[in-house]
Amino acid sequence: MNWRIDVTKSPTDLTAWPARVSIPFPRGRKPDGFSAKGPDGKLVPVQYRTLTTWPDGSPRWVQLDFQAQQAGRHVVTDSAAGARPTLPVEIRRKGDTLLVSVGRLHVTLDPASTAVPSSITWEGKALASPAAPFQFMVTGTDGVSYPAGKPSAGLKIEAEGPNRFQASWETTHADAAGHRLLDARFRIEFLAGLEGFSLSYQFFHKLPGHDRLEVAAIEAAFPFDTLARDGGQAVVTQEAYTEFWLRRFVRTTNAVPILLDLTRRDPHVEDGPAVLQDTTNYPWFLMPDKARPMGHAVALENRLVAVACAMRDFEQQRPKTLTVRPGEIRFGIWPKRAGVLSLPQGRSCRQVFHFRFSPPAMEAVDNLLTRPERCHIEPAACWLEKADSVHAGPTWDPPHLLAVSGRAETYLSAFLTRGASRWISVGEMFNYGDVPETGYTMGYITLGRSPAEATGREYHLRSDGGLHDLLHTADHQPPVWANNEYDGIYCCMLEALRARDPRLLQNAQSAARHQIEVDFVHYSDYWQHHRSTPAHTFDHVTTTSSIPSHQWTQGLYYYYAVTGDDDVPEVVRAICDYDLMHIQRPELADALQFDRELGWTVLALVFGYELTAEKKYIDAAKKIIHRLIGLADQKDGEEYEKKHPTSRRLTIAGLGGGFNVNTIPLAVKSYHQATGEKWAYDLVREWVAFGMTNLNDRSTGGKLTELFFESLCYVCDREHTTRYLKDSIWHLVSFFRGNATLGWINADGPLTTKQFTRIYRGLINYLSALSKAGLLEWAVKRTIGEDLLQPQKKVQRTRKA
Repeated sequence: MNWRIDVTKSPTDLTAWPARVSIPFPRGRKPDGFSAKGPDGKLVPVQYRTLTTWPDGSPRWVQLDFQAQQAGRHVVTDSAAGARPTLPVEIRRKGDTLLVSVGRLHVTLDPASTAVPSSITWEGKALASPAAPFQFMVTGTDGVSYPAGKPSAGLKIEAEGPNRFQASWETTHADAAGHRLLDARFRIEFLAGLEGFSLSYQFFHKLPGHDRLEVAAIEAAFPFDTLARDGGQAVVTQEAYTEFWLRRFVRTTNAVPILLDLTRRDPHVEDGPAVLQDTTNYPWFLMPDKARPMGHAVALENRLVAVACAMRDFEQQRPKTLTVRPGEIRFGIWPKRAGVLSLPQGRSCRQVFHFRFSPPAMEAVDNLLTRPERCHIEPAACWLEKADSVHAGPTWDPPHLLAVSGRAETYLSAFLTRGASRWISVGEMFNYGDVPETGYTMGYITLGRSPAEATGREYHLRSDGGLHDLLHTADHQPPVWANNEYDGIYCCMLEALRARDPRLLQNAQSAARHQIEVDFVHYSDYWQHHRSTPAHTFDHVTTTSSIPSHQWTQGLYYYYAVTGDDDVPEVVRAICDYDLMHIQRPELADALQFDRELGWTVLALVFGYELTAEKKYIDAAKKIIHRLIGLADQKDGEEYEKKHPTSRRLTIAGLGGGFNVNTIPLAVKSYHQATGEKWAYDLVREWVAFGMTNLNDRSTGGKLTELFFESLCYVCDREHTTRYLKDSIWHLVSFFRGNATLGWINADGPLTTKQFTRIYRGLINYLSALSKAGLLEWAVKRTIGEDLLQPQKKVQRTRKA
């Protein structure tokens, strides 16, 4: 078998750089190994590990690590061949202790020690003494220190081979008396060809009995005390020097405290003249104070070695500090100067630190600091050919998406990518999200469950006596966020893979990590939040609880298949288990009739099954679908209303209309894709036919946002029919000609999550189905106009005599 892969150039300055890609393997086959050929036809060594399996245990998604020497098309085959990589990762064991080596760098991992790594040497010379290990420290508001302890269950080896080594371990922050405060997870990774490593640190608030935990500081200290000797100095970059805004590399024996907060765009030092010896006489309008903008990659060096350090996503997470002095680099993950951090129960946050070692050549160190991504111990991005991803099964959508060929496809492709780029998800800490969702903030009444600070407000009535729609104002409620509504991770992953856009892949990664860290409650005393998602706001749902329509696994499955982020399976399993527990409670089982929450539950279970291959999830999904079939006969919703005081009266009669029950055929469609069971497809086809009347009711407006188009396009593709596509084209006409639905047409400004995802899910499926049916040009003529399809006129230029 062959898989075609396009490898991008690494941002590092290496001639042989690490690359990583995931490939799908057909059901029932087991690989003996893999090899790859570069554009020049030469074999490159490949290391692999299985990410997901088929139900029979055979590999489904396999992650490959290899070393590329050229960008461009590589071909992978399922046969073991190839030489060892340049500067391979070498592992030696002595009991439970591991010695990991890459070139001249040697790192010891001792699970019996509180210092992990317990030693770092370069060409046999220790860079840090055992008495000064890496340290992660939490300080309580009473001034008590809680250092991270030794691994509680040893090291978990997650990848091992000449191209890559990765291990993780769990521990806790505890004081001298053993009192626990925060839990922590560490992960260390080495890649062939890079003399360095990355170290990630994720802390969790899992302490029972504390709805919020107040801490004064969270810090990470990385001492390399031997680098303070033999001409040791710190190296930083001043990003704006002299009136011409030049970059300057500063080598100093001073401590350089770099601050990051909301007062300035860039990291900065407060006293540039004293710290950086920058005595330039700046005019008052260029530099009104002593502050100087700084880069966020730093280095230590002496006559023997240099180590450059960069923190991933440094500028996105504020406030922070970075202090570098000869022999030590220290990060304030939550600095004391920011005040007390009130951490909600169950929340977590991950930080990733990269260390790259080299001889102390000035030009080499300066090059690393110029572009911090050069310090990152990360593989280059690779893109799997769409046609070669079909082995992942029908739930993997990229092979069927809109391609880029003619003028219409090119324009619409750019339109989709521009919409995805306008959606912003930043990996912020400890909050509900990134972009406020105005619909939630302004649209929900309190029903008596507002926070204490919002009590006593007046209810403003309309002239008809009803409550005013704009009940929530900045004075009444805090902002509400909808971080991952309608699975923004899935939408961004889909567009990144379709367009092969690395920026969108970064956005998807930020969104996925946000769900893992902020939008997932790792522990809660309250059962309706434990291992689920936090409530959007106090009164978004009647119990301020987590519900299935706020939890998704499809995007996490896509993200995991592509990246292999080892934190994903835990979250997906927890979401599936929570949803099953939630809908099976007796008080809810009576209330949930033909309800969207059951549809969202089935969708989550299907992709939980795709990721874990656990049969209990797909069996539960089937059981729920059969329950929905029985509930479909109850068309008036009266029984639901008796049980549920805020009833939406959701029934099968709503199919094709508003988004509510359209999650149900979407979920059954995904179930059919995962299992191939004919009865499930017959049900989708029946419900799509039933919903077409509501869909094409023009009095209720365009419904491109209402999730029905995914099921509609699936039926059209399988039935080889264009009738539904042609009958519903007026929705696309309405979208492009004057109905700027949810702000998509507006070319400026960011899109909130609901604005982006509710349009994207319908639009990508509809345009892809039109393209496959050969109707795209016809659709463009009906919507955008003829001009797009006409060849551009050549401008004739004449030369004056």
